[in-house]
Amino acid sequence: LPFRVPRGMLREAVAAYDNIPVSGYSVTIPHKEAAALMAREKEANVDMTAAANTLVRVSAGNYSAANTDFAASIDSLKAHLAELAHDGPAAQLSQLSVLLLGAGGAGRALA
Repeated sequence: LPFRVPRGMLREAVAAYDNIPVSGYSVTIPHKEAAALMAREKEANVDMTAAANTLVRVSAGNYSAANTDFAASIDSLKAHLAELAHDGPAAQLSQLSVLLLGAGGAGRALA
C-alpha cells in the first residue's frame, strides 16, 4: 500500500504505522537519508551511501535498513561488463571512468 508521507515526517509516519500489521517499508525520495538515520541495524552499504530504501521493523521503534538500489546497480554493471568481455577478463569497475546521469535515490547510491 502506498502511504504519502510529507518531507521530514518519516519517523512520525512509521511510528503511527506501528498500529497496523506492516513491518516492512519500501522508502522513496525524499526519505532515503532519514530512513538510514533512524535504523539501529544497517547493512554496510547503508552507511556507505547514507541512504536506505528498505526498512524492516525489528521491534517497536527499532528498525533494520538496507539499500537495494546500490546492490542492484552494481550487479547490473558487473553483468554488463562480463558480457562485453568476449575473449578476456572483464574490466573492473575501479578501472573505468563513468558518466552518471540522474540525481534520484538510485543515482546517489551508485555515486
